[in-house]
Amino acid sequence: MGLREEKKRQTRRQILLCSAQLFTARGFEGTRMDDIAREAGIARTTLFNYFPSKDEIVLAMAGSFEEQFPQRIRNRCHSPASTRKRLADIFQEAAQYFTRHRALNAVIYPELTRIRSSRAHSGLQVTDGYRTAFTELLQAGREQGDVRSDIATDILADMLWSAVSTGLYRAFGEQNKARDIQAAFADYARLMADALAPAAGPGTAATGTGAPHPAGGCRA
Repeated sequence: MGLREEKKRQTRRQILLCSAQLFTARGFEGTRMDDIAREAGIARTTLFNYFPSKDEIVLAMAGSFEEQFPQRIRNRCHSPASTRKRLADIFQEAAQYFTRHRALNAVIYPELTRIRSSRAHSGLQVTDGYRTAFTELLQAGREQGDVRSDIATDILADMLWSAVSTGLYRAFGEQNKARDIQAAFADYARLMADALAPAAGPGTAATGTGAPHPAGGCRA
């Protein structure tokens, strides 16, 4: 990476950091683009070259997590664990992130919902990314025998994505029901693991806690 590109990357990161601090302290509506430029130590025109509006800043903030987390789901496919354990780890990692950045997420989540509701294709790439990652997780589970095979994979992947979406809504939506994000996400992980487990047959257990087959893993 050249010096010019590195400087641009640092400036963008500084803008997002200052925006996060201001959104947390003042709220979305209480923060102006001029405030962000001043806090970041750049000219107003420079800020608009990077982000034409506060909405674009919110999308960039969300994008940082939304681009990385599906890959973290895929990485779990290679762990020597049951699907139940993989799901518990995935949901715990997400909950830890949202808890750590709870004040900021409480501000930007309603704005992100508003932005994407007005942009028909804004959230499709994000949803597809999660669905694809969850599909790989499900395929790995089927290969090791602890994910049911009587329901289409895409339907099960939609179910997992819905659990994440609902958890976020309960944590940061208008009703803000989930006071303990980690406990709520742990409940979703257990519920999803139970729903994914194969039906119990004679002499088998339905807990889904058994060790995986050594050959389990994601498909290329």
